[in-house]
Amino acid sequence: MKRSLKNSSNTAHELDACMEYLLNLIKLKSCLPDLFCIIYPTAVLLKEKDFKNSLNIIKSDNNIEVVMGVSKYNYHPYKALVARKSGFLKPLFKEKYDKRSQCYPDMFASNGTFYWHRTKRFLDKKYNGHYAKNLVGYVLNNNIPMDIDYKEDLKKLNDFFNLGKK
Repeated sequence: MKRSLKNSSNTAHELDACMEYLLNLIKLKSCLPDLFCIIYPTAVLLKEKDFKNSLNIIKSDNNIEVVMGVSKYNYHPYKALVARKSGFLKPLFKEKYDKRSQCYPDMFASNGTFYWHRTKRFLDKKYNGHYAKNLVGYVLNNNIPMDIDYKEDLKKLNDFFNLGKK
């Protein structure tokens, strides 16, 4: 089943393509899966166990709507600095930056590797994007996510696999 031109462009969102695909399955009176997983093509370092373990998480509790691949921040977001017009830096979180980092809550970010969804809740549009109310993170080591947006990212991946050697 081909995607529409609208959902095949460089600016198309993957969730629109998923919605189109699932709605086409319904039109064709095909069986819908209970769950589906979006796996980004740059998630080349994921292991089979990550998919199995994350699948087991969403299957373990019907209240879970989405399981998202996440990573801990290398540096806590409370230490973020922003540039003033003058060029000098200032803390973004003024009320938090001077606390001991051991006291900060664990914080995670979506790392763009994979997302498990419950098909029915996705189709019912019970949440927006990947950020459901009942969202669970599957924590991956920071070396696993490998977004390839820039030449430096490709170099890092090649170095990881020792492909950069001549």
